Amino acid sequence: GVQPIAPIAIFSAIYVVTLIAHFNAACLNPGEVTAEQERFARDGGPDSSDDEDVNLPRRAHKSWQYPKAVRRYDHYCRWLNHSVGLMNHRSFFVLLMGLVMVAVLGFVVDAYVIWNSLVSTKPLW
Repeated sequence: GVQPIAPIAIFSAIYVVTLIAHFNAACLNPGEVTAEQERFARDGGPDSSDDEDVNLPRRAHKSWQYPKAVRRYDHYCRWLNHSVGLMNHRSFFVLLMGLVMVAVLGFVVDAYVIWNSLVSTKPLW
């Protein structure tokens, strides 16, 4: 029989994009606060204070899992073994959407195979 090339190509493309997004999210700088940004906050920036953790730009956060402060810190991801912040949030979102699309496509293919095996009188292989 003829192999269905379109579903295989679509699945492969989604899978490759998901793997690239995973690599980017895990390896990119999550948006670490630079020494200059910390100095600006400490020397009279909008969040200046004597407390070291408060001397950060707005929405920057330090966590015990990641040693440096991250701008627009979202969370620490165990899958990535890395923080998700300003600079890798988009790659993380693409990773999540790719995983959802792979799961949905896998479900559709499984449902199609099961349906055809129930309806068809000839063996699958």
